[in-house]
Amino acid sequence: MFVTEDPARLSRHSQTFPDIQIIEQLFSSCIFREVVLRFCYLWFAILAVLVSASADADRLELVRYTNLWTDSPVRVADAAGVTYVPGRGHLLIADSEISEYGDQTDPATGELVFNGYNVFESSLDAAEVYGRWLATPPDPKRSEPVGIVWHPADGHIYITDDDQKRIFRYSFSEEEAFGQPLSSAYTSFDGRYTDPEGITIDPSTGNLLVVSGTKKERVLRFLFDARQDTFFFLSEFAVGAHLSDPEGITVHPITGHVFAVSSKGIAEFTGDGIFVQKFDYAFLDGTGVTFKLPGGGSFAPSSDPNDERDLLSLYVTCRGIDNGAFPDKNSLDGGLAELRLVREKTLSSPLRVPSDYPTVQAAVDAASAGDTILVSPGVYQGSIDLGSKQLALVSEHFVAGESKTISTTVLDGSGGKFVLRVGDPNSPGGGRSLIHGFTIRNADDGITSTDPFDLIHCRVTETTDGIDYEGGGGLVRHCRFDGNRDDAIDLDGSTAVLIEQCKIVDNSDDGIEVRLHPHPGPDTLDIVVRDNLISGSGEDGIQLIGYDVETARRFRIEGNRIVHSAQAGIGMMS
Repeated sequence: MFVTEDPARLSRHSQTFPDIQIIEQLFSSCIFREVVLRFCYLWFAILAVLVSASADADRLELVRYTNLWTDSPVRVADAAGVTYVPGRGHLLIADSEISEYGDQTDPATGELVFNGYNVFESSLDAAEVYGRWLATPPDPKRSEPVGIVWHPADGHIYITDDDQKRIFRYSFSEEEAFGQPLSSAYTSFDGRYTDPEGITIDPSTGNLLVVSGTKKERVLRFLFDARQDTFFFLSEFAVGAHLSDPEGITVHPITGHVFAVSSKGIAEFTGDGIFVQKFDYAFLDGTGVTFKLPGGGSFAPSSDPNDERDLLSLYVTCRGIDNGAFPDKNSLDGGLAELRLVREKTLSSPLRVPSDYPTVQAAVDAASAGDTILVSPGVYQGSIDLGSKQLALVSEHFVAGESKTISTTVLDGSGGKFVLRVGDPNSPGGGRSLIHGFTIRNADDGITSTDPFDLIHCRVTETTDGIDYEGGGGLVRHCRFDGNRDDAIDLDGSTAVLIEQCKIVDNSDDGIEVRLHPHPGPDTLDIVVRDNLISGSGEDGIQLIGYDVETARRFRIEGNRIVHSAQAGIGMMS
């Protein structure tokens, strides 16, 4: 099925549209956004298997810091918890102390500080506010919402309150949001002391993780059983050996690692509580930014619309001066920091070409599923058949990131049927491979595939079809396709693909051709084309070819610049 904002523009006959600068969104839904996120998370998960991260070299970088009272319409005085709601694309920020201001006003503006709200919906860059609510426990005078998390499985909000030592569960929908809690439970159990601060969700289990601050700092794991309307304590692990008085907690959605936030730094643990590493705040040196009482944390997409859509940032709130400790000071100083977690990549025992194996094919033949093949600069002649093995075939660009490595590491098909073949046509389903950092040239097909693969930072040129998908699909990102004799990218068969941030220029036929071959399901094929430059196509920038058969496909085409096509920016024919 092809879905567009204006169905009247489609018919069963050939139609074309003129070149357009920006292709607007053709399909949009919360479900689809979740599909795309899972698509990208799968790519990162596979990459994590193929390479290992060097913990000693990992670091945090400051992307931006926003004073949520003076520099943002969100107007949060004491930002405590933060969570991301994917379906809305926004952050929810809990203010734990704003209700304490009563009828006090901002000395600088005379504005009333507390207007009856303590939860705020904000854009990722805190430049816009979309909603305000009051999360009210049974005793509103004792309200101190310090942690907040949106649960993707049940769509509810969970808030920790360290004054009442409880977890509260709230509605969060268009019809009803916050107000009185639906359920609650004490975080203390067996008479033991807890100081509940931040709360998060373990995406792999749906469990709630609560970080307990002062006195025996630890992470508590709870399960909420909706059938019994009851919270159950499951387990705990200690964190006090690595940081004191943690205020926030979040889980990385890809690795499943737990990040605990404190005033002295951010500590990373495995999901089972094994310490990985600690980041101090030295990265703030020279920025002019000081974290005053860091609070909650949440991983969410980057706030920069020019970044990759699945690039994650770590958002950390700063509570600022504590009202209780310094009641005489003006503490309207809540903040939101956007941080970037930079993983330094190191290869795990790669097979090296040509030092270990004279040719790429020789390395492929010797490799086992899951191996990495590292290719040094040079020109490598002949076709390469990966077969059904799941491999990472990478140049030194993968490690060092030097762009010149792409042009000096050349896979030349010597005029044969293909440069690279991914998958066994007689036995598809071998796994998803990675191809990174090459110039791929001089064959009928640059890459032909029946299994999924990811193509990153490559140039494909002087072929007939740059990529000839016969099935599988995958991810194509940061690539250049130019000077190909037919289509830059040709999608046939049951192919699901994400193509983004590529330059597809001066190809003789279509930039991207999609044939809607029969695919009755039950799965739906998602085809996403976004943020690309498609220029100088000999026919259409994007061409969709339909057939009189059922096809379970969803399209999202957005943010592209399609110019100078000989026929149409987007052509549709049957």
